[in-house]
Amino acid sequence: MKEQKPLLGLARVSTDEQGHDSGALRRQIQMLRDHGATTVLACIVSRSNPNREDIDRGLQAVESGEYRGLLIKDITRLTALSRCFEEVVERLNTCNGELWELDGKIDIADPSRQFLAEVQVLMGKSELIRLKQRVNRSVKLRQKEGKPHGTAPFGYTVRDSRYCFNNEPVLEYPQYSHYQLALKFKAAFFEAGSLQGACQLIGKRYPTDAPTTPETTEIYEFKESDEIDLERVKVIRASFHWNASGFNTWLQNPVLRGHTRHRSRKGNKRLPESEWIIHENTHDDILIDPDEWRQIQTVLENNRKRRGFGSKNAQKYPVSGLIRCECGGVLKIAGAASKTGERYYQCAKYRDGHCKRKAYLKKSEAETIVIGLLVQKAQEIAQLATVKTSDRSPELQELDKRLAELKGIPGSVPEIQQAIEDLSQRIKQLERIEREGTAEKADKLEALAATVGKPHFWHRLENDRKQQLWRWLIESVIMRPQALTYKEKQAIRKTPQRMTKHKWRVVAVQWRF
Repeated sequence: MKEQKPLLGLARVSTDEQGHDSGALRRQIQMLRDHGATTVLACIVSRSNPNREDIDRGLQAVESGEYRGLLIKDITRLTALSRCFEEVVERLNTCNGELWELDGKIDIADPSRQFLAEVQVLMGKSELIRLKQRVNRSVKLRQKEGKPHGTAPFGYTVRDSRYCFNNEPVLEYPQYSHYQLALKFKAAFFEAGSLQGACQLIGKRYPTDAPTTPETTEIYEFKESDEIDLERVKVIRASFHWNASGFNTWLQNPVLRGHTRHRSRKGNKRLPESEWIIHENTHDDILIDPDEWRQIQTVLENNRKRRGFGSKNAQKYPVSGLIRCECGGVLKIAGAASKTGERYYQCAKYRDGHCKRKAYLKKSEAETIVIGLLVQKAQEIAQLATVKTSDRSPELQELDKRLAELKGIPGSVPEIQQAIEDLSQRIKQLERIEREGTAEKADKLEALAATVGKPHFWHRLENDRKQQLWRWLIESVIMRPQALTYKEKQAIRKTPQRMTKHKWRVVAVQWRF
């Protein structure tokens, strides 16, 4: 008898769930093992995340023939998105793969069983919506009572609904507590006299290689014989990894002065301080006393007058914020040549002590690179402008599918007929909006293509106009410095470019269209 291939387990918990119950992921991995999974892929990610790398990796393993199917705790652990579930079913059916819950096999080849599973997915999404509503109500109640919510700033923790000093050891430097390092960070600011200088001091004295924001979901693989060691599964990011903006946000946090702050953000946008709700004197553990706070404000104000961090009069450069080092750091103006006055960019993470690339990039060269990319893209923009888009949007495709399902229901139920009529009207309305939007977009792109292909057009533009248009077209340009060749060094030997020892090459470009 041919030996049956094993199942591959997928374990998933959300960040909040793992934060409140550190054993949740461990128990889930063990349950999957007990039900026949020889290998388990575990990760900490929201089920509403559309880019599930753990699911894709699991499907690839099944498609390769290494496993006969996927095993999950229950269908709600897989995803809360119907499109994601449909893709899983389609790929598994294509390779004759199986989908199992702890309670048994889900017959995804049977349309009726697949429909029931989709209903469970939608119920999971409904549960997420209700959970969000409960969280919002809890936040409003805590705001009314002046109690903390969310993550405490570095150096603090929340205990008994009050902020207090965090005396737990720091992951990267266990000889210090979070509170002790917070004191050292404050001292670094007064020693350096600036935000950037403080970040450099901290980077040199307490270096850490941990990324601030991981680009991909961390997936942890546990074989059948592996001990379930969750020490390597890090739920939180690096304890500290400052840049000037982040350090300024931490330094200005009212929690450090004994107050509790609410409504400091709206979505991903940080609100101005005048719109915050602050409850004063809510806890006794104070990191910054009133005298120190006045000194900090004086230092920051003086720096702003000299066009330091936060200056409204600081000179604007068109490529600033668009070009990035391969390490992920933004290239920022770092200085100027004494003879020519030419400005130079440098990786901001190098200046903070978190990148080893010291290379400089001339401001004029950076602009030439960006203009060259736009000129190369001009033909594609022109082609894009002349193409008539016939593909229906995902939203319309979803509505078409629902309409077909409703029309397939036998009988003549008045409620169903009314739903069919309402849905048909909605589809016609969206079709009209999409036609108008497509025509308007094509007109804009066609006009743009006529100018993008001319380098002299960009060179003659004012900096403000360049900045506006470039940010409309380009999300980011990732670049890598490389040492100059012998010929390149000879070519610039007689020119005053002493700071230029590297040539920057484009690694990737992310466009906004």
